Amino acid sequence: MDNKYVLGLDIGISSCGYGVIDLETGKFVDCGVRLFKEGTAEDNGKRRDARSRRRLTSRRHTRIMDMQKLLKENGIMSDDYHPLQNVYELRCKGLNEKLTNDELTAVILHITKHRGSVIETVEEDVKKSDDELSLKATLQHNEQLIKQGKFVCQIQLDNLNNKDHIRGHENNFSTKDYVNELNEILHHQELNEQLIQKIIDIVARRRAYYEGPGSEKSPTPYGRFIEVDGQIKEIDLIEKMRGKCSVFPDELRAPKMAVTADLFNFLNDMNNLTVDGNKLCPEEKKGILTIVSQKGNITLRQLAKELNVDEVDIKGYRIDKNQKAIFTEFKGYKKIKSILEKEGYSIQCH
Repeated sequence: MDNKYVLGLDIGISSCGYGVIDLETGKFVDCGVRLFKEGTAEDNGKRRDARSRRRLTSRRHTRIMDMQKLLKENGIMSDDYHPLQNVYELRCKGLNEKLTNDELTAVILHITKHRGSVIETVEEDVKKSDDELSLKATLQHNEQLIKQGKFVCQIQLDNLNNKDHIRGHENNFSTKDYVNELNEILHHQELNEQLIQKIIDIVARRRAYYEGPGSEKSPTPYGRFIEVDGQIKEIDLIEKMRGKCSVFPDELRAPKMAVTADLFNFLNDMNNLTVDGNKLCPEEKKGILTIVSQKGNITLRQLAKELNVDEVDIKGYRIDKNQKAIFTEFKGYKKIKSILEKEGYSIQCH
């Protein structure tokens, strides 16, 4: 009869202790510890950067493969196609002239591979060195060059002729600028609008942050496609990240910047107030909300003015570390209001 053993582990941040016991004799068969280097924030950053590069490389490869398939299906890319030289000159040529199939293939694949940047996260907006602008600043600087009436390829060709290179941090352009150039090139070719749109869609496509990594063919616990009991299931990552209410465990929490959440907290602030020992009436709260709908917040001085009392007569408000009165601020509402007002809309909180 085979002996039965039990394995015990003590896992730490820089070591792993183990012990194996024979259940029949109660004696240790083996025991020991293995030491390893403790992980640091710097190590985590290196792994994260490497993972990001792998994903970018994988998605670029997929994008190029999808574009090649589309071009072959429509008779633009031949099976014996070989990359051409002077692609920047071909891109400039295509702005005004019809290109051969091989030239057009070279231009489209080149833009598909190098399709510019989009600032989406704080981590992306970093300086490469003390002498360089951040990515966001570089894109803004190059945007001014675009506004002078040039396309990306024309600026890059000038840089290539003057500096003998167009690589480097300072040569970053926005994806939309590459798309505008490609759109101009494609409309000088004999292509139908449906095909033009398919080409542009592949170049411009970008995975939304809420989709996460992975795909239906490659599920991962960190993306919207996960594997459950051997089956691929699609989930909503935003819903997954939302916590449950502590009072009603079956209900999801409201978003932190939801207007309804801010309104609840603000009314709670108002309910805790007293003026000369009296609670605020509903009409007074409505008047205060009118001010909030215009500014997104209210100060103790503004509150006293609205109630026609002195500040010292108001009690029950929360205070910060400097002993100043604080009231719930409608941060999410202010952002929405600012965006809509820029588009010419008017918004008020009711």
